[in-house]
Amino acid sequence: MSHITSSPSKLSQLLGGLFLSVLVSLIYPTLALAASPTPSPSPSSTPKASPRTTPQAASSPISSPSAEVTTQKLKERIERIVEEKREQVKGALDQLRTRRRGIVGEVTRVSAETITVKTSRTTVILPLNKDVSMVKGKKPISVDDVAVGDWIVAIGSEPEDDFVPEHLVIVSTSLRPVPRVITLGNVESVTKTQVVVSPRAGGEARTYTLGKNTVYQDSTGNKVALKDITTSMSVLVIGTTNDANVTTATLVQLLGTAATP
Repeated sequence: MSHITSSPSKLSQLLGGLFLSVLVSLIYPTLALAASPTPSPSPSSTPKASPRTTPQAASSPISSPSAEVTTQKLKERIERIVEEKREQVKGALDQLRTRRRGIVGEVTRVSAETITVKTSRTTVILPLNKDVSMVKGKKPISVDDVAVGDWIVAIGSEPEDDFVPEHLVIVSTSLRPVPRVITLGNVESVTKTQVVVSPRAGGEARTYTLGKNTVYQDSTGNKVALKDITTSMSVLVIGTTNDANVTTATLVQLLGTAATP
């Protein structure tokens, strides 16, 4: 009885051990995989880092033939610009040194090479050449068309204190400045053609010719008519005298009635 009882017990132990070993075999791979450390890559599988190269100083460029040609062209261009500016500056300085002048005078002598002009201060001889232009009445003329007694407006330059004419304008009438005659006094008589004024400062009475260009004003400068001027009125008269010694009034301004002496 004891033999039979012990056999089943051994059998149970064997079955339990077998079950345990099977269970362990099923569980072990998972535990082994979880417990095992991550395998380090083998030297053969590790990627090799590319070697770091130490930067070297850049070598100086070697001049090529094309670079030398470009440099030479640039140099020539700079020199050309500098030369052009030098000429411009020189021209500007020459213009500053050369003064522009104008001369007005009466012709006293004419030759093929020169025209002598008498100005208000001195006598000037104008040299003539092909570059001097002459006009009279807005038409080009030659020296043969210039006569003694004509008047000239000469425009030119004076580079070294010598007047060099460039343009000559010839006129037949006098260009001499006409002096103005001014009288402040009382009206002695007045007609349609003239007014006689006795100067307030004393002296001889002056006769002024009245014309279509004579202007008449009152004391405030407003325009009036000749009929508004009467004897014994105080007036200011301005006029000019021609070569025939005739004085023509350009302005007659009323100042009021004459003061009683």
